[in-house]
Amino acid sequence: MSDEIVEQAHSDSALGPAARPNPHLLAYDFFKHMTSLSVLTLGGMLTLSGSIFAEMVSSRNLLVAMGLIAAAGVTAFTAQIEMVEWAHRDTAKPRWSARWGRGIVPMLYGGGVGAFLAMVEGALR
Repeated sequence: MSDEIVEQAHSDSALGPAARPNPHLLAYDFFKHMTSLSVLTLGGMLTLSGSIFAEMVSSRNLLVAMGLIAAAGVTAFTAQIEMVEWAHRDTAKPRWSARWGRGIVPMLYGGGVGAFLAMVEGALR
């Protein structure tokens, strides 16, 4: 983001304001990267399930894994939009999507990748 949200440095902190990372920008970048990673992962899952594992994987299990990855991407994108909108509002905290998204997105993404890997591992046996 070009317009950085200025963070007030704590006076008792040994780190100066230039040394402290801006948590708002980190959250925005995290959500941006998780959105891209989710789309990329979905593409890879579709490619692998349509070619190498076409006959081996269950459609139902594949939909569950892809649904979790897609939910992670949608949640990350929603939280990314909320971080941008929050920068232009006079409120103390962002909405729930940005606050809870930092925990929800990795859980959904990890669950989807884990489900896909478990499905592939089971198909290779």
